[in-house]
Amino acid sequence: ISIDGKTLYFASDKPGGYGGFDIYKTTIKSNGVLGKPKNLGATINTQGQEMFPFISEENTLYFSSNGHLGLGGLDVFFITETDGKLSPLRNIGTPINSNGDDFAFTINTSGNGFVSSNRTGGKGSDDIYAIEKVLPLCNVETMVSVENSETGAPITNATVTLLDNNGNIIASKISNANGIAIFNLECGST
Repeated sequence: ISIDGKTLYFASDKPGGYGGFDIYKTTIKSNGVLGKPKNLGATINTQGQEMFPFISEENTLYFSSNGHLGLGGLDVFFITETDGKLSPLRNIGTPINSNGDDFAFTINTSGNGFVSSNRTGGKGSDDIYAIEKVLPLCNVETMVSVENSETGAPITNATVTLLDNNGNIIASKISNANGIAIFNLECGST
């Protein structure tokens, strides 16, 4: 169900679809009555199986399919609709997808969620895996120039120490012949 509670997304193998199971959507009226189902079309649906739809808070539709090019079995794909136009369909890739069946994907705005899979290394046939957003490593090269305050001449072999907000030493370096000390720091460091 969409975040505004007005649209239900579901999978069905009812007659008139593109193949096995297809993804449909329908409106939810204010009195709770469902509108006429609409097949989401050939961009999403194939002759294969499209199942387990999930619409995120950002209005991104995630679903599993074995009819689109993937890593094997059911893979998780996603697509967004903005002003009535669909973005290109994309495979969510690894590590969410494996060479097994990957399905029933959910995610929240913090980047955490769940996926079910029968991938190698699980505890049983279909297992539930938690998804945690992992921020990419980010380093900032920080250059410190040590100069004589009166002449502006570089100072060689000066000890340069960086401290955090609590006065703890983060790193120390000796300035080079040009009076420069270079530090690689994590993004967001204070």
